[in-house]
Amino acid sequence: LEAIAERDRLQEATCIDFAPGPLRTDADTRIGNVNAFASATIPWGRHVVAELAFGMERTHYRHKDLLEERVQDRSPGTFAHPALGLAFHGSAVNGRLRYAESTSRPTVWELLGSEGRFNNELVPERVRELEAGLGSADSSAVQVRLAVYGRWIDDAIVSRIDPLTEAEHFENDDGRTVISGVEAQVNARWGRNNGWHGWARSALTLQRAVQESSTGSTQPPGLPPFQGTLLVRAMHGRGYFLDVLGR
Repeated sequence: LEAIAERDRLQEATCIDFAPGPLRTDADTRIGNVNAFASATIPWGRHVVAELAFGMERTHYRHKDLLEERVQDRSPGTFAHPALGLAFHGSAVNGRLRYAESTSRPTVWELLGSEGRFNNELVPERVRELEAGLGSADSSAVQVRLAVYGRWIDDAIVSRIDPLTEAEHFENDDGRTVISGVEAQVNARWGRNNGWHGWARSALTLQRAVQESSTGSTQPPGLPPFQGTLLVRAMHGRGYFLDVLGR
């Protein structure tokens, strides 16, 4: 069980001859969040474990516009976060299947935008995820893991720019964002501790993202179709080490 309190005090003034002028924004925003989470693991035979989890979250917003002497109270509702999973642990192979639901509440910046006006219609993003993975056992000198995943985001929070004032505000997209991909990881260890030894970690992700709406399908920003990482560390028993990182 967790309780979070957040407060943002925002004051913005117009600038006249490089000096602060009258206030154009004077606001006090408070956010209270309560969430609870419980999980359980249930053995199923010698090699399979079932994972069950359930969470709940509720958020309350209170915004005071001190210039207009107006108070806005808002609670989007209570959201449930179920999660189900199966994990297989064998002598040579591990496997995993998982489904989860979650929400992502808007930040204070997204609620206020660049003009400091509280958006009373912005709601949290709703996310559903499904992932399946297969890999070699953790005790192997070389570990190979492969996973496929899908993510569905409803009410995605997106940025909009007013073409006249260039002010930024945020709103919920009327469609659905779908992200699907494949991720491969290879981890390796070598050498002995009294001489040169080390490990290497590499990951490769291929994904496709589509933002569906009433006006058609687009590519959402900030989601590259290809990502790769390589990290190598070489160490000596006397304390020397060398790191090589590539992205």
